[in-house]
Amino acid sequence: MRLALLPIALLALAGCRNDCQKLCVAMSDYASECGYEVSKDELKACISDHANKTTPKTERDVCAEEAPALREEWTCDEIARYFQEAQTGDDTGG
Repeated sequence: MRLALLPIALLALAGCRNDCQKLCVAMSDYASECGYEVSKDELKACISDHANKTTPKTERDVCAEEAPALREEWTCDEIARYFQEAQTGDDTGG
């Protein structure tokens, strides 16, 4: 009986993302629309990096403010560069 509830619990937890984690998903979706591939590991890393315990409330508030303007503020190239930099740790723009 408990195993039958596991998928329901996992679905419920997926809906409990904070605003920065939701922004990770939106950015990944946008990157896909732009023709860039964001791996599941990259997306998981973004979501993990922005967990409530590691992301201050003020930063989560900024994510909430910025999310609606994602497509107006970021180009496809910037989205791809974000995930590349996150993966390599290179934030020098190169």
